[in-house]
Amino acid sequence: MNCVSFQRELDDFSELWSAHRIRPSKFASGPFGRPSLMYEAPEAFGGSECLVRIPETDVNACFEACRFKTILPCHKDIYELAQMCLEIHGWTSASSPEDALKLYSDLRPLVLSLVHA
Repeated sequence: MNCVSFQRELDDFSELWSAHRIRPSKFASGPFGRPSLMYEAPEAFGGSECLVRIPETDVNACFEACRFKTILPCHKDIYELAQMCLEIHGWTSASSPEDALKLYSDLRPLVLSLVHA
């Protein structure tokens, strides 16, 4: 899933969630109303504003620090070692998050054992 479709999914969920109204409960005390209004104006529902504004320069610095400097996701030698392990074991690149997790859990110990050998 890419960032655009992930954002679209979050936006759709937010719209769906905000279309309903949270009703008061007779068994527990808590805020009630439209979720989007409760989020936008927490003070009106007995809450407090907890938003921390981050300067745009800090946000940009984080994006820059998280961006891969090369096309490889890690050091060239580690990448080549992982590629060799994939070849030896007949594994292929992951096509889903679940496959990626499984591949990572299988590949990591192999690469670590070779690096520390």
